[in-house]
Amino acid sequence: MTSYNSCLIVFVIYLRSISAQHSSLITIGDEIHAWKASKSISINMEDMETKLLAYSSVNDHHDQTKEDTEVTTNLRSWRGPSNRHHRPLRTPKKEEERCRKSWEIYHHLLGYVLIALIIADIFEGINHQHQATKWKWTYVGILVVLALTALSLEIFRWWPSLLSEPLVALRIARSLSLGTQKRTVFPIPSAVLPNSLEEQRKREKEEEESQSESDPDMATSAAMDGVAAGALRSVLHRVQQAADRSGRGSHPIRVVAVSKTKPVSLLRQVYDAGHRCFGENYVQEIVEKAPQLPEDIEWHFIGNLQSNKVKSLLTGVPNLAMVESVDDEKIANQLDRFVASIGRKPLKVLVQVNTSGEVSKSGVEPSGCVELAKHVSLRCPNLEFSGLMTIGMLDYTSTPENFKTLANCRSEVCKALGITEEQCELSMGMSGDFELAIEMGSTNVRIGSTIFGAREYPKKQS
Repeated sequence: MTSYNSCLIVFVIYLRSISAQHSSLITIGDEIHAWKASKSISINMEDMETKLLAYSSVNDHHDQTKEDTEVTTNLRSWRGPSNRHHRPLRTPKKEEERCRKSWEIYHHLLGYVLIALIIADIFEGINHQHQATKWKWTYVGILVVLALTALSLEIFRWWPSLLSEPLVALRIARSLSLGTQKRTVFPIPSAVLPNSLEEQRKREKEEEESQSESDPDMATSAAMDGVAAGALRSVLHRVQQAADRSGRGSHPIRVVAVSKTKPVSLLRQVYDAGHRCFGENYVQEIVEKAPQLPEDIEWHFIGNLQSNKVKSLLTGVPNLAMVESVDDEKIANQLDRFVASIGRKPLKVLVQVNTSGEVSKSGVEPSGCVELAKHVSLRCPNLEFSGLMTIGMLDYTSTPENFKTLANCRSEVCKALGITEEQCELSMGMSGDFELAIEMGSTNVRIGSTIFGAREYPKKQS
């Protein structure tokens, strides 16, 4: 029995290696897309109907009779009122998912069989001579069943491409059939048959272009893709001009490109233009976007950070450069502990100060910023206190006072910590007031809509 069992174990291992290639472990998407490119056939039924009517109108043997009208009606009913364009025979994505699921189930089944065989092999020493003949055909049967299952799954992968063209012909014949003995079925000319794959692809491309032109959202996205890099250059020029006016032209001002609610494609365009500093307000967004973009990006988190999101933020964004929104000791302590637990270098943080007095804004009161800054600097060894941050009023009516308040807070913090003002950054200024903020001492501005365009809020995020 040892030889039979050992051979079957080896065969099951071989089948598992094959099933792994076709399950979720190694995607078969490339093969499915290759089948789609070479075999997928879609038919423009409206064009087919037009050609059929033109043919029947010039045919000497077929006047525009009731039968011809019924043919056209039958074609129209096949096409359906809601589908006036291409009608694909099959959806390759569905076939891909069905194939993948089948192979995945088969892969797991083989795993259970393999475990059972190994256990049987361990305990087969007991009277194995007596059982050898008895188990021989059982093993042969299991081997045959597994092999036939693998063969059927392999055939299942390719049957859509083998049957696609016959099914198209069958649908055409069925649609043109009049269904009664009294109706006349005339031959179909080649003019109404499906066009070549090249023509179909060309038609699909034209329809996609026309759809993008008719879709305002898509057109807006395409337009934004073309102006984001130019908008970035304009912002950088304005930043430099403001720095020159304030007498700090030789001191670089950091521009954080805030991409809240914007797609990765826009961020990549700004990245390709040479920018490397990006900011996000929501943990969910920054965790989703960061893995899709290059690792040399310096990410800034500038939104309100909840304690239950600290772990997700630090583990999901390894290249997180700074958290600009520390507004209480609890968040500071959690950041400090988790930075230590994952063994990363000290994380730069800014203390957020609510200089406008608005209850809708986060941040510590100006009177408490010194204590929070001292707590971060002296009691959080895994955090690097880097400065202060504030958000001005939305209507920009009192931002000079807000910015003056933050500058005064910096003076008090520097005096308490014994550091120079150059060692304490000021993050203030956004799209509507960043030039004024720079003239009043800002070293870090957060620009969103001026670079990426107006934001859209399809759903609430956290």
